[in-house]
Amino acid sequence: MKDSKPYEISKQVVMTAYQKVKANRGSSGVDGQEIEEFEQTLKGNLYKIWNRMSSGSYFPPPVKAVKIPKKSGGTRMLGIPTVSDRERWLKTPFITKTKEVIERKSGTPQGGVVSPILANLFMHYAFDRWITKNYPDTPFERYADDAIIHYKSEQKALEILEALKARLKECKLELHPQKTKIIYCQDKDRTGNYPHTEFDFLGYTFKKMFIKDRLGRLQFNFLASVSRKSSKSFRDKLKALKIHHMTGCKIEMLAELLGPMIRGWLNYFGRFNFSAVKYTMDWVNRRLIKWAMCKYKRFKQRQHRTGEWLRKLAKREPNMFPHWTLGILP
Repeated sequence: MKDSKPYEISKQVVMTAYQKVKANRGSSGVDGQEIEEFEQTLKGNLYKIWNRMSSGSYFPPPVKAVKIPKKSGGTRMLGIPTVSDRERWLKTPFITKTKEVIERKSGTPQGGVVSPILANLFMHYAFDRWITKNYPDTPFERYADDAIIHYKSEQKALEILEALKARLKECKLELHPQKTKIIYCQDKDRTGNYPHTEFDFLGYTFKKMFIKDRLGRLQFNFLASVSRKSSKSFRDKLKALKIHHMTGCKIEMLAELLGPMIRGWLNYFGRFNFSAVKYTMDWVNRRLIKWAMCKYKRFKQRQHRTGEWLRKLAKREPNMFPHWTLGILP
């Protein structure tokens, strides 16, 4: 078999990469070039990228630095490369709105398409393999740079915490000082007091809740529930659509617009503590009532009457909205 050249890549790989960039609909980088402008001479632009990458002479310009708000407060720096350079820009510097150049000596830019892959590869070596080797009886979960480690005693937790600090320091990393905590999972059997008894992970809040068990008995259990931040974020996205202004739409059109968003949210968060999910779905129903009151003159300022109309519709057409299918009616 003939050996490949060191930098040889196919033109189809470049085309496929471009199609994924276009589908993502990202904004322009430091050169201000949008995807539409790039497409005006698409064949020539893609050939230039392929030629430079194949010959090893491709070097990208700086990454545009944009500050975006964090859900927990503050901001994080998002790195936006140019359209043609969404491949090889890990070593390029940041450049801000004021044209200030910030040299980067470590890490990957937030928002970079390859950043999650590289971060997971690094964390697999720095964390996953290390804890599996040194603490084989300690289960854990990790997603990107968030992780949960399980242990049976506070002493063991403190031991692992100190060892982990040392391990990450070897890898030029450090634990987040505010987010890193030892959590006491209170329930009917664990009734002691501790400074921290709940935590958030992947959009869920894990905490003690007074609910029915499988046998129908009311008691405390340590369970997962959709977090307040996740619920608020979902409501904010729907609120931003301003569906009450869409008075020219039929309700079937709203179902087509909102259905995928609701279905995806329910598929992820509807597995645990359904009552917490129901609260947000009730809010969705109230937005639909508001839409109907704005659309139909006979419902203006008649919220109860509007709710009755929507409830009858939900019973007649339960598959119109995903949460109606689950019995969460107006």
